[in-house]
Amino acid sequence: MDTPVWKRALLATGWCIRGLVVTTVLVAVAALAIGRFCFDLRYEPILTGSMSPGMPTGTLVALRSEDPSHVTTGEVIAFKPPKPYGEPGGAPVVHRVHSLTKSADGSTVMTTMGDANPVPDPWKIDLSSGTYRTIEFQVPYVGTVITTLRSLGMLGCCAIAAGLLLLYAAARSLRRPLPEAEPAEARNGAVA
Repeated sequence: MDTPVWKRALLATGWCIRGLVVTTVLVAVAALAIGRFCFDLRYEPILTGSMSPGMPTGTLVALRSEDPSHVTTGEVIAFKPPKPYGEPGGAPVVHRVHSLTKSADGSTVMTTMGDANPVPDPWKIDLSSGTYRTIEFQVPYVGTVITTLRSLGMLGCCAIAAGLLLLYAAARSLRRPLPEAEPAEARNGAVA
């Protein structure tokens, strides 16, 4: 019994879509890895709405190291806030440089502010210490996926992968046609 043309077309479309999704994911992962190891990019999700609407919560930003002497007013940068505002090992803050001033000892001091915030941040940052990164590009919504995967940890990722594999196996078994039953005489070797 031949499979109808519409069903073959539907199956072929499904395989094409799956292939496209897998290829897209692999290319995206490869691009992120190349950016990380070849161009010293770091990736961080935007965790709050302080940079909305330009960078809403869940946006993934690619960050490149910046020489502190090149930081300018109006530039969006990532940095670790000073104590007591920041926590060791905590996520960097991504905010716009609000002002640059010279301190009494001649060092440059930076004040930052989120685009959606009504007032500048409470901290003053001495640019002579610390690491600063500028935004190379941003991808909306991808940061939400990264944040979710980080919060679940490796065990969660493995559980999700195993669950997806089980769903895939179940879907494949449902797609297979059932074998046709043989007449009882054919099984016993009887000839009609």
